[in-house]
Amino acid sequence: MASEILGLFTSPEDYQMRQQQAQQNRALQFAQLNPFEKASYGIYQGAGQLGQAVGGLFGMEDPQLRKISMRQQMLTGAGGAPRINLNDPGSMLRAAEVAQQFDPEFAQGLIVAANDLAKNMADVRSKTATAARTELTIAQEESLRKELATLGANPTNEQVLAVVSKYGSPEKILGVLQVAQTAQAQREARREEKQLTLDQQAKIEQDKIQARKDAADAEAERKRQAAIEAAKTQKERDEANRDFKREQTKISQDFKESMVQLTKEMKGPKTLSAGLQKDEVKDLENIDKYDAQIKALEAPINNLTPDPKTKKPLLELGPLENLFNYGRNILSSSSEKSRAYEELKSAIDTAVNIKVSAEKGVQTDADVLRQAKALIAAGGGNDSEVTRQALVRFRDAIKTDKEKTGKIIESRRKSQGVEPYSPSGGSRTVPFSELK
Repeated sequence: MASEILGLFTSPEDYQMRQQQAQQNRALQFAQLNPFEKASYGIYQGAGQLGQAVGGLFGMEDPQLRKISMRQQMLTGAGGAPRINLNDPGSMLRAAEVAQQFDPEFAQGLIVAANDLAKNMADVRSKTATAARTELTIAQEESLRKELATLGANPTNEQVLAVVSKYGSPEKILGVLQVAQTAQAQREARREEKQLTLDQQAKIEQDKIQARKDAADAEAERKRQAAIEAAKTQKERDEANRDFKREQTKISQDFKESMVQLTKEMKGPKTLSAGLQKDEVKDLENIDKYDAQIKALEAPINNLTPDPKTKKPLLELGPLENLFNYGRNILSSSSEKSRAYEELKSAIDTAVNIKVSAEKGVQTDADVLRQAKALIAAGGGNDSEVTRQALVRFRDAIKTDKEKTGKIIESRRKSQGVEPYSPSGGSRTVPFSELK
């Protein structure tokens, strides 16, 4: 900011050096105009230096150099000049009054900068105050709600006002609460409307089921009458009546089953409580994470597995091989082997992250953590087979932990009488974004 305000102002010495350089450039340009370049250059430069000396002898001073010197003094407070505080608009304005006497341009720059700084400071104060008021309002409303909840189900107006008056303007806070209550009432109204719609649908389906039963009963009675009319003996008539009763029993059973099924459909499937749903979401996220880790480990395991024909793996570890593969990746000239080496390093990073998370208190399966540490140790060496075996054990430990988590999900659901998450009762992976 200082350089913006003080313009070309650096130091008097820098200014003089630039002036001398400019003079030398002019001398060279002058010398190039005649055949006696060196002689002319010396004469010209000497004349220039003589002019400076004469000017200094008679007390003449470069006006720009004088401005720079005065600005420097005001910035540093040297020579008794008032020191400018570039973080204080008032200091900058006071300095502008002094500078107006010898450097109006500098004074104008100080005034503009002071105004900009004052505006920025005012904006910061305003935003800070707004944030503080918002936090205070939220805290007040939360405290108010908690205290109102202690008044019971039917508090008097005097009790409510006594509590509200402790947290600022009763009108304002009650207004906020009224908005919240209105929103709650709207949600209740939507739920009631939805339930009414469901009841109406249930009534329509019940009427359809009853109509089917009535039609079946009428058809059974028609068949009975026809059979009796066609019967020639009492035995045939008795058999027709028995067939009718069996048909009626079947119709009644079908009717009951249809009504039970309709009731289940209207209620919907039983679900977990909010707290248990939160636990299930966390478990499902862990299963997704395990699947990603298992998938990431397959490639380095395959790369370190010897080919059946060549008896050699794609990736062979060793001091020189590791360094070479690392260098190719760094220089953006990767090869199939160097990319395989990078996949191995990513797998080891996964193990490191698990170890670090466990150290920070994140609950981690003991076998997974043990195999992660083993992989980290093996990955720091140069034995391809030892590293491959460590990768396999690490992957298998993650698979086991995934299966345990799936069983926890199904056990939780079974204990709450909720249908299994998977049709087979086992775990299955579903992306978190698809959960309903």
